[in-house]
Amino acid sequence: MTLLAVFADDFTGALDAGIQFTKAGFSTDILLWTEYADLKESQAAALSDVIVIDTESRHLESAEAFNRLLKLAKLALSQGTSYFYKKTDSTLRGQTGAEMQAMMLGIGQHQVHFTPAYPDMNRLTIKGVQYVDGKQLAQSPYANDPLNPVTSSYIPEILAVQGLNTVKLATLAHTNQTGADLTGAVTIHHETAAVGQTGPCQSENTMVYLYNASSRDDLEAISLYLKNSQKLRLTAGCAGFAEFLAKRLQEIALETEGRENQNRFKDCRSDCEPGMKVPGHTKQSKTAGRLRQHAGSHGAVLLLCGSANQSSLRQLELFAEGKPKATFHVLSRKEKHPAYWSSVTGRKQLSDIKQTLRQEGLYVIQTVRKREELDETIRADDTAGSLGTLAANLTAQMPDLNLIVFGGDTVYALMSALRGSALHPLDEISPGVVSSCLQFGTSARLMVTKAGGLGDDKVIEKILAYMATADRPEV
Repeated sequence: MTLLAVFADDFTGALDAGIQFTKAGFSTDILLWTEYADLKESQAAALSDVIVIDTESRHLESAEAFNRLLKLAKLALSQGTSYFYKKTDSTLRGQTGAEMQAMMLGIGQHQVHFTPAYPDMNRLTIKGVQYVDGKQLAQSPYANDPLNPVTSSYIPEILAVQGLNTVKLATLAHTNQTGADLTGAVTIHHETAAVGQTGPCQSENTMVYLYNASSRDDLEAISLYLKNSQKLRLTAGCAGFAEFLAKRLQEIALETEGRENQNRFKDCRSDCEPGMKVPGHTKQSKTAGRLRQHAGSHGAVLLLCGSANQSSLRQLELFAEGKPKATFHVLSRKEKHPAYWSSVTGRKQLSDIKQTLRQEGLYVIQTVRKREELDETIRADDTAGSLGTLAANLTAQMPDLNLIVFGGDTVYALMSALRGSALHPLDEISPGVVSSCLQFGTSARLMVTKAGGLGDDKVIEKILAYMATADRPEV
């Protein structure tokens, strides 16, 4: 029976959260929301300890996101799931308020405990205001996000627009190891526009507890407080808090399920494989270890950047300045449509890319070089779909091809195109940069994913160094 169901609104977010539970020793499945909704009863019974569902709802309208999450939360509840986590974006993009409301209603909870800070990535919550790299959220680059621009830094205001107009701010009086001191709760009532009062997401009987946090010690103390006060049933936050939720659930499993789990989690803590160590590498579970085998050849690498985030574009620019042995290609307008790759010209181009991959070992494809080149007359899902179709074709033809993918929409498009594929998180190379085993047909290969705004200036070099030393996954 599933211990925890995690709902993430995009695919890179699903992987960022999922890897935290893999690291803690839990078996973890990553599922598209359509796959999860269609599971038969026998299939649901065979799911892992933790299931992470990409709801693909970040770009939906509030009401549609609410209805999708409501249906999925009810389904998870009907399957006997014990705990629920709404994985949110650390810059509050998407329909966070609507989706938390849907989960409360779907599982019959009146409260959700929300910790949106991610101190490892310098995303802090102070007095209800979200900060990114020292700036209030609305003054950060995310204010100009092409698909989900952020217009407020005050989290209760962001939630209120989506129908959650009663929020309690909570601040830890002292960061300590007991999680016992939690004071300063203040109820804030918002007089919002009509959408916040009459929309389908509104309920007078639900409450969000919003936790301020600016350090890992804060996250540790909050998670301990929630565990000790038995408030872990429904929580929310980004991958930062998911790491500490995984630790608390591991403790609960050890406390309630005896010696068998003690041995299992001991294995997780101590059995990192020697050949896998790279800068930023974290320990992995036995489950991850069973997906690996040693191999002398690691194959070619295809890097896809579907993100227009300035961080990703800068990372690619700096990498190119180092003059690596690689081919760089920016999609033309016609190449940004999925149907192109079925045309005679498209198939010939796929053949050329395949040949270049064999010769050079690294091929980089991006949608734009600079943010101002973004063509808003082309649908974003067409561009993501084109990258997904391209990569799926090459993956099917090249069993030894490894992948690096920037941007959650592109990962979703790829996984949708690779019908019958499965993705198992293996390692966290650095915060927000996750290595997974991609199983497709009889082959398995490494796929490293990264959310557009995460990673430092040398992230591509770190990923390639990891892939050069990592054991090759096996089916």
